Amino acid sequence: MNTAIYAALDQQKKDTLIKEALAFLLEPNRTGYGTRDSPLMDCFREEARKYAHEACIKYIAEHEEFRTAIDTAIVEGYKRFLTTFGEKLYDKIGEHIADALSKRDY
Repeated sequence: MNTAIYAALDQQKKDTLIKEALAFLLEPNRTGYGTRDSPLMDCFREEARKYAHEACIKYIAEHEEFRTAIDTAIVEGYKRFLTTFGEKLYDKIGEHIADALSKRDY
């Protein structure tokens, strides 16, 4: 359908459509909160992020020592978190559960 609509336009309207489409893709978005990147820049940034993500997955899959280092860092961080906040965390969870149960209608 898009092709049929485009084909029905005269050359001047086609030129205008293409110019306005390119202007939209290249123009930064202006919102009430400031200026953001253009849609084309957003697209490039998103594709670069996807490529980097895939490259990281491949690298991690191919390097066991890196996976081991990541696993160790996760475990050490979790241990440090529980050592620092564990008792307080368990107390807070208990308080929230008790509070929620006391507000229930039976």
